[in-house]
Order: sequence, then structure tokens, then C-alpha cells
Amino acid sequence: MKILYIIDTLKIGGKARRFLELLKGVNNIFEVVLVYYDKNVFYEKEIKNLNAKIYSIKRCNNYSFLGFLELINIIKKERPSIIHSWMLIATCKILIVKYVFNFKLIDGSIASADGEKNNFKTNLLYNFSFRFSDVIVANSKVGINSFNAPIIKSMVIYNGFDFGRVADIKKINIPNIKKCTYIIGMIARFDDDKDYESFFTAAIKLLSINHDLIFITIGDGKNLDNFKGRYSKIPNFLFTGAVKNPLDYIDMFDICVLTTYTEGISNTLLEYMAFSKPIVTTNCPGTTELLENNKEAILIPPSSPNYLFNAIYKLLNNKSKMDLLGKNANEKLKKSFSIFNMISNYNKLYLSLFK
Repeated sequence: MKILYIIDTLKIGGKARRFLELLKGVNNIFEVVLVYYDKNVFYEKEIKNLNAKIYSIKRCNNYSFLGFLELINIIKKERPSIIHSWMLIATCKILIVKYVFNFKLIDGSIASADGEKNNFKTNLLYNFSFRFSDVIVANSKVGINSFNAPIIKSMVIYNGFDFGRVADIKKINIPNIKKCTYIIGMIARFDDDKDYESFFTAAIKLLSINHDLIFITIGDGKNLDNFKGRYSKIPNFLFTGAVKNPLDYIDMFDICVLTTYTEGISNTLLEYMAFSKPIVTTNCPGTTELLENNKEAILIPPSSPNYLFNAIYKLLNNKSKMDLLGKNANEKLKKSFSIFNMISNYNKLYLSLFK
């Protein structure tokens, strides 16, 4: 069976990481064809290691006729049994020829939990795709609900973590760190849906009590320069920007933080869980599908730097609580969010389309 996958970008981020984990998992089960639109590929090595046909389409604008024609020619050439599209506009385009080339179509474009923020035109595109796609897949229940996807043809397949990635950890050396120092880290893009404001506000308050703390942020984005301008001169803050393997840094963290305004199932949280780290994160609907408060993480309200301060302060003074949260989170990951579970569920989905 040949499956053609479409994604808009392979830049660094949770969506691209989840996409590549899927392709690695199905690569030896099905014949894989990959189409991507963005020439800036962060995961170039991972793409080259795939046993797949790969096409790159120049990205002009979402309604480019030439881009549409190129995609249709690829479909005509490859004749896939299934197209699994992670790109809304591409899904809508290929619906025009769905019955000409007789393929099954999976809409995998729901990767967040903020569908209520869509404008009128975007909602029209989603409704068009939902109506004519064979299956709609999201990685969280809240994602399905927030985009108003029809329940009868929608399903949730949770992200999965590949524990083989832990074997590739490289030790990171950060100068001038005392042995008694605690490292508190957050991995997220510096975008509007990530609450770095609370992170830094809580960090400043914690430093007023304990100077032996280092705060590391990993990620790039449009708001990075703003925060660097405000905080980079403080020696207790480290901005790494985008990194190839964030797991190298998670291995160093004593407490892992993810403060956001909206979240589906976060790859970053899965990575924290893989290292049995205590987690403090925002109580978003998608996150509550993944973590239980006070059992596997400390969940705090959105935009609440004082709650974040209190949670971190209490953990720093309760090593047994830190260890228990990390242990429980790791066990939850192995039981419910393994890469095996994710690949197995996608495999069942693909095969079910032809029963």
C-alpha cells in the first residue's frame, strides 16, 4: 500500500517532530511518499534517512495554480492508495481530484486546540475538508471539539515518544554552574501562544530568594528578541535559541516548565516525561488528557506567574515530591503514549480504510 504524506513545513517544532516519528514508524510497513512545501528543512538528516520518495514544492502562496498543478502531477505519477495530509490548504486542493484518482483522504491538519480562533475563511476551508475527507485525525480530544470536526468520522491518535531517542543524549557543558545549582527549563517557541511572560516573572521572584538557580529557555520565534533584550544580561538566564536535540538539555533540567495559553498534546511534555522530570505546566484542556494534577505534574491556571512561583518554590524544597511526579509521569508515558501505540493506531487506521 502506498501512502502519500503532505506537510507544509519541516521547520523545527512539535508538529514536524511528530510527523517524522510517524514516517519513521510506517516507513518499513508501507510505501511512503513525502511532499513538503517549505525549502527550509531543519530535520534534513532525518528526511534523508527515510526510505521514501521525497518531493519539495516551491511555496508561493496558498492559492498558487502552479503549486496546485505540481501537487496534482505528483499524485498522478505516484497513484497513492491513501493521502494523509497535514496541511489544510493542500487537503482542500486535492479534494477536487479525489474521485478522479480514487484515493482515500485523511485530514490530519488539526494539531492544536484553538480552533475557535479561526477566521471565517479558515472555518470554511475546514468545513469543506471535513465534509469530503474520509477520516479526520487529531492528537487530542480537545482539538476535535475546538475545530467542530464531525464526530462520526473523527478520531484521536495520541502522540507517541520513541525511547530510542534517549540513547543519543550528549552532555551539555554550561560554564559557571555550581554543583548545588538547580536548573529550571522551558522548551517552546517564543510565539504568542506561549506564556513566557509568566515564566520570566516567576523566575525573577525565585531569584530574589535563591541565587543558585539557572533558567534555560529553548526555542526561537518572533518574540525571542524582546525577551532577550529584557533578560539576557542577567547571568542566571540562558537563551539557546532553536537546538537540534532538545533532549540533551532536558537531561540537565531539575524542573521542567511549559506555560502556554492553549495546548493540544504537547511533544515537549512527552519529552519531559521520558526523563522522569517533575513538570509544572498550564492547565490547558489538551494537557489534562496527558497529565493528572498532583500525580504526574503540577498544573497551574493560565497567565498565573504567582502560581508558577509557588509550584517551583515548593518543589525545590521537596525532593521526594519531585521524584514521585517524575516517576509517575514516566510510567504514564510508557503505558499510554509510546511510539508503538501511535504507530499501531495509525497502521490500524490505514488498513481499516479498505475493509
